[in-house]
Amino acid sequence: MIKNLPKTSLLVILLGLMTLPFAHCARNTLGEQYDDGRVYFIIDLNPDWFRTNPNRPIEQGRVIISYTLEGEEPVSGLAYSVADFSGQRFDLVERSIKGGTEVRVSAYTVHQGVNQSAGVTFNVDGNVTLRFRLKDPTDRGSSLVLVME
Repeated sequence: MIKNLPKTSLLVILLGLMTLPFAHCARNTLGEQYDDGRVYFIIDLNPDWFRTNPNRPIEQGRVIISYTLEGEEPVSGLAYSVADFSGQRFDLVERSIKGGTEVRVSAYTVHQGVNQSAGVTFNVDGNVTLRFRLKDPTDRGSSLVLVME
């Protein structure tokens, strides 16, 4: 057994050197570095958009936001008044999020009795701003979208 030790050691070293380039590739694709960041939100809706229906339910004029951070309990039902928050950027989670964390955000509102919603899923890599707006701002009947900036 002692007689074979040098050959075995040489074989292990040779195999290690042969796999080194592959280990480097795996590290680059699997060990990607992400920056910590915050999730900002902008409600980009004109409050007048909600005033087209005088019999609107109480939910109208509000945007309801829910989000889930990977590994944490979902947060749902955050209500924001369009009249108070339209055009203002605010920190949705109110803290920094570890880079690479998967985040799911959805937002909805009720317009003329119709529930309109949009959502997005992404991994944190620095700060991100989400904008909740009409898909076509010139068309009051346009659907809503949640756009990452």
